[in-house]
Amino acid sequence: MLELDFYKELLQMRENYKSNPLNDIKLNRPEWLDSEDPMSEIYENKSLLLQKGEVIYAHIVQANTILFKRFPPFDCPAQIVYSLDPYFMEQIDVLQDIAWKIYSYKEQDIDLVPDEWKETARVITDEYDRTDFTFLLNLNEKSVKYHMIPTMIYRKLLPKRKLCGSLLPVLALPESKQVLILPKEYWTNTFTKAWVEGDI
Repeated sequence: MLELDFYKELLQMRENYKSNPLNDIKLNRPEWLDSEDPMSEIYENKSLLLQKGEVIYAHIVQANTILFKRFPPFDCPAQIVYSLDPYFMEQIDVLQDIAWKIYSYKEQDIDLVPDEWKETARVITDEYDRTDFTFLLNLNEKSVKYHMIPTMIYRKLLPKRKLCGSLLPVLALPESKQVLILPKEYWTNTFTKAWVEGDI
């Protein structure tokens, strides 16, 4: 991964948002996204996310291929991994490795997938499954939680209005498995440049 001080960049993006937070934001709702879909909860939680959400990093596990191009300009789902544990503020490579590991099980022969990952493999292979997961990463002295969730990617929040990189600054809450991409206006110039160039 690119040599970038991710901790420093995250602290600056937090400060950028803290100094001028949003009270509201208009999010388009796709016609196919009905009220029973867990991803629709974002429309109920967005005010709380904007007011009390913490800026953290999330990593794309997989995303609708449309999102990597500007056209057609639709907002689409993705699956991400993230954690509110401070450990991941600096250990971005660990978050990346987790995302890549999960994706490696997509469409793999289920008999070859380790038992603890079989359900995850099933979900990432089924694009309509909205199951979310909470995992424990065991470190030397403690265990830290991280999550995999389905979420909506709103193009208006991204530089270039498409996915260029896999690492995203997002707003997240401990009490809600919903995140919202931090609007691009709050990203640092250094992070934005690296992200647009596909380096992160």
